[in-house]
This record gives sequence, structure tokens and C-alpha cells, in this order.
Amino acid sequence: MRLEAVPVQFVALTDGVLNGEEHVLLFLENAKLRRPCGFALTLTDAAALLIALRNLLPEAQEIQDRIREQN
Repeated sequence: MRLEAVPVQFVALTDGVLNGEEHVLLFLENAKLRRPCGFALTLTDAAALLIALRNLLPEAQEIQDRIREQN
């Protein structure tokens, strides 16, 4: 498995329907691409992403703070 950090920015988040099922539509702007990318997440997947982000963001902030302190 390859893991790569890519700067992204949330552009928009909205609800929608895809194939008759409710989805969350997430648009991300990736620094390596010229335009935002869109993702359709089921409500279950969107909930799992939210949980993962809640767990990852504080840890990412701690790592960023340690890097700043070292510099």
C-alpha cells in the first residue's frame, strides 16, 4: 500500500440522490489537479468518513505543532 499526503480543500458538501439512494456529494480541490473532484458517498460511508476525520484531525494538528516546534 502506498500512502501519500496531498493538500486538499473542501469545496462543497451537499446532499443528493444517486441511483435512487441518498448520498452525500463531496467536492475536494486537490493541489495536484486543475479542478475539484467530486465523490458520491452513501450516508453510511459519509458517517464513517466523519468519524475518521474526527480521529485524524487532532492527531494531524499535533504532528504539525511538533514540526513547527522543531523548526
